[in-house]
Amino acid sequence: MLRLLFALLLSCWLQPMTANSYFGCNDLAPDCTDLALPHPFVDIMRAKHDGAFYDQQAEDWRAVANGDCSSDEAWFHYFKTANYSNRFGSGQHDLAAILSAAEKVMDPNDFYLPYLRFAANRHPTERWADLLIAHANRPERYEAYSALIAYHESRGETEQRDVFSGKMHRQDPIPSGVMEYNYNQLLSAGNNGILLTNGDADTYPSWVLQSVYGIREDVLVASVPLLRGYPEMRKGFLKGIGLDDPFVAEGAPPSVPELLELLATQSRPVYLAATGRAYLDELPKDKLYLSGLAFYYGDSPIDNLEILASNFEHEFRMEQLRQPLTNGPAQAVADELNQNYLPALLELHAYNQTNPSPRFREVLPLLRAVAARAGRTEDINTYLNEDNDGSLASDQPGVRAKDILKNIAFIPSGVYQQSAEDAKLSVNAFHIQETEVSNADYQLFLEDLLRQRRFEQLDSAAIASFKTTDVEPASLREAAEAFFNGTNTTAFGRNPIVNVSHQAATMYANWLSEAYNADPKRKDGRNVRFRLPRAEEFAYAAKGGRANAPYPWGGPYYRNAKGCLLANFNTYLPESKAEFEKFAVRAKGDTQLKRKDKAELLKKLNCDYEDDGGDLTVHVDAYFPNDYGLYNMSGNAAEMTATPNQTIGGGWLDASYYMQIGVTKQRQLPHPSTGFRLVMEYVE
Repeated sequence: MLRLLFALLLSCWLQPMTANSYFGCNDLAPDCTDLALPHPFVDIMRAKHDGAFYDQQAEDWRAVANGDCSSDEAWFHYFKTANYSNRFGSGQHDLAAILSAAEKVMDPNDFYLPYLRFAANRHPTERWADLLIAHANRPERYEAYSALIAYHESRGETEQRDVFSGKMHRQDPIPSGVMEYNYNQLLSAGNNGILLTNGDADTYPSWVLQSVYGIREDVLVASVPLLRGYPEMRKGFLKGIGLDDPFVAEGAPPSVPELLELLATQSRPVYLAATGRAYLDELPKDKLYLSGLAFYYGDSPIDNLEILASNFEHEFRMEQLRQPLTNGPAQAVADELNQNYLPALLELHAYNQTNPSPRFREVLPLLRAVAARAGRTEDINTYLNEDNDGSLASDQPGVRAKDILKNIAFIPSGVYQQSAEDAKLSVNAFHIQETEVSNADYQLFLEDLLRQRRFEQLDSAAIASFKTTDVEPASLREAAEAFFNGTNTTAFGRNPIVNVSHQAATMYANWLSEAYNADPKRKDGRNVRFRLPRAEEFAYAAKGGRANAPYPWGGPYYRNAKGCLLANFNTYLPESKAEFEKFAVRAKGDTQLKRKDKAELLKKLNCDYEDDGGDLTVHVDAYFPNDYGLYNMSGNAAEMTATPNQTIGGGWLDASYYMQIGVTKQRQLPHPSTGFRLVMEYVE
């Protein structure tokens, strides 16, 4: 059955139920208030970072805690970030030693030390005493509310749990994307269902939705880690639904299959949240029915396809999923959660292949968008292409290996360092396209797909409709709309392809790889792989071998001696005009210049400071290349990196700041300012 494949495809990151919190920096010594502090600790339910981030945070807070500006709060941040460094990064911090050192200097009658003792104690019942002391000392500290929610839940005190759920959400709101996910998770459970959740991000928000907003109060939400870890809590929970706890006598927590089998003996329908991937392999597949963001568990079959379709059409809130309006660590939590939509979307897509219906028109684009934001594009491509040989290029793709190689530059190995304060990164030698991929290049790809009647892939590779709201200032919009909607096509083929998705760029890279490798006359008969560059590879190549170059052309400014611009960016923005005026004033007032030199400079300043070569995109080989022979590594089109929605290099719509090497910008794709170029790797 299809649902079995989708269950196995699910791969969600979600941490077990914990009691984490955010601590502001407001308890420092008065003479340290101007200290530039590290970023405060933020729990995993509200922000997601990579392990290196937590490693660095722990080191930074260690220095503060052990320095002249030490405080109880600094020790708090040190302990919490060290814990996250151990969990998610490469840290090997001795938490017991940190606590021991902290106890020598912290005030036991304040909030911090009792809470730190609570966080360090893993005993399922003894730990609560320190939490209650911390809360009694400073009841206004909302950072403890999430732990108090878990405390009251473990005791079966749902009214108090709901009180603190409301307090927590009012004081430290949960990100909107996470709230929408939990709303749809609740809607995935049937009437009066029992929903078993698995971590902070799919449990606390559900309780908030029920207690604060009255959403699906008929659903009984219970956390698997709490049910397994707290025998008294499990006993009370089971008693509330008419069951005895047979696991107490055994002394060991029940397995998830055992727990589900027990719950299935009572009358309420049972659901396992889709975040519980770790348990799926242990469960009988013929008892699992996907209903959206949860699996119904039971012996009686249900029409889960109709339930799925109804949920996506009529029940789910989809605003944050379709078009998230933020990026960064908070949105990253939602992106990670949202990959749990993929199995349901895949099942609806498969159903639509055999039973086409307008009601499923949005499924495929949504599937690809969610996969891209979660970094699951390759997995989804593998599944969607399983009915063919996996190739995109035809026998006659319209491009030859020797023509592809003409646009490839070799970048030697070396060390990349964005600034003197940043760490040095070793970069291995690689090849990269000298120019951005042009409209003419991309058209060959689209035409090859069309000849093969690969309509599904064509839909994914399509150039998005131009939106005037993406363009600032408004004076550019009319010209941009005419240009990108095809009514002005002068030399358009030599301009960079823009306004395509990250997924489309990856498809083009795969197609180009296949076209190159199928050419019997390819250089040395070697196979290659094209891919989007990593940000550090792009920045390293942009420097052109210069150690301290802020721009690809090597100079410290984005204007030459004439005052003329060296890249295609948005000169219509107020900051661009203001910058030029400062440039002119400095030139006119430079008393160090000889009279004849000043006259020559002022003559050169007659160059139109708004003329950077084009209001919109220009040819991919416009301007001078850098010392590696690469064109437009700053400006013209901002360029995608291997990270979805991360752009680098800046483009015709960006301010001058984004022309600097290494500066990245988060941008929802497709976007009319953003295109791409590819790295080429030899695979044999």
